[in-house]
Formats: sequence, structure tokens, C-alpha cells
Amino acid sequence: MSSFQGLHLRDFRCVDSSARDVEFSQAILAKASFGETSLSGASFNGADLTDADFRTAKGYSIHPLHTKVKGARFSYPEALVLLSALGVRVDLD
Repeated sequence: MSSFQGLHLRDFRCVDSSARDVEFSQAILAKASFGETSLSGASFNGADLTDADFRTAKGYSIHPLHTKVKGARFSYPEALVLLSALGVRVDLD
């Protein structure tokens, strides 16, 4: 339960940790890495996640219309949360 709201954290590294309920809103997190990090309850509203790496992060919720995600890297199945935020449903049959 920390706040990094509005901070400039380009190349930020949060690896193999827990960042639950952390406030990253409006932060500059371009090229950040969240490898093996639990992000449940973390807020990224309005953040710049350009080229950030979420491939092995878990539990994040990012709304792609309210957050810059160009070039960010995600992996399946966690990346489905990006579609969910847009109201898209994915059937896996």
C-alpha cells in the first residue's frame, strides 16, 4: 500500500515482489519491468506504461483507454484483462 502517483519512474524495476494496492496513477513508468510481481489492486489509471514489461506479472488490472500501453508487453492469459476493461468477452472453446 504505497503511492508512486505522478512520479517519473522511467526504467523502474519491481521484480519478484508484491506491489498490491500500490498507486501508480499518472506515473511515468516507460520501460518499467514488473517481472514475477503480484499487482492485485494496483492502480495504473493515467500512467505511461510505454514499452513496460508485464509478461510474468500477475493480478494487474489496466484499462487501455485510460493508460498509455503502446509497446508494453503482456502474456496470456493475464493480458485478457485488457480486453475485459473494454467490455470484450473472449470464449476459449
